[in-house]
Amino acid sequence: MVDTPEVKADESGIVNGRKSDEDEPVASVKIGGLRAVMQRSREKVVEKAEEKDIDTALSLADITLESSKDILKEYAQKLIIDKRASLASFFADPLIEVLQNNILFTVGSKMVAEEIKEESRKVKALFAEKGYLMDNLTCTVNAAEVNEYKLFTPKQQFDDMAKEFPLLIDFESRFNLEIQ
Repeated sequence: MVDTPEVKADESGIVNGRKSDEDEPVASVKIGGLRAVMQRSREKVVEKAEEKDIDTALSLADITLESSKDILKEYAQKLIIDKRASLASFFADPLIEVLQNNILFTVGSKMVAEEIKEESRKVKALFAEKGYLMDNLTCTVNAAEVNEYKLFTPKQQFDDMAKEFPLLIDFESRFNLEIQ
């Protein structure tokens, strides 16, 4: 058996006549003081956030139809990168109206309207980043107006062009073209 010396420590942390480095206090903290400091720092953070919101609202410009279409096209590019091309098509060529910093989307289905509403926070952030103030983004569902504006099939595109150029109808019949 190996004899190990007996280690005795008194109340002051002295072991066999010497005090170890591990037993020394590193720092003392007053609990009441810590609580007060933490509450003061939270109040400062809240005040700074409120000041920031006020400052950005004052420095933003009003949106126009042209600027909003440009920004929405840029947002469409981000959606394409995120592999959300179906929604990006509505932002790339939007049917919109701008009324006093509010954008009114006209879409063909309720499902698309809901998707655009879900993206409204991100769109507002992009407008603010570009230096424009956008108060609200709303969607109305009007399938007839969207069908007149967005032509989805080649037949719809041909019929629309034939309204402007009636010679296309003659061209289609002479060459027996079947546009589907």
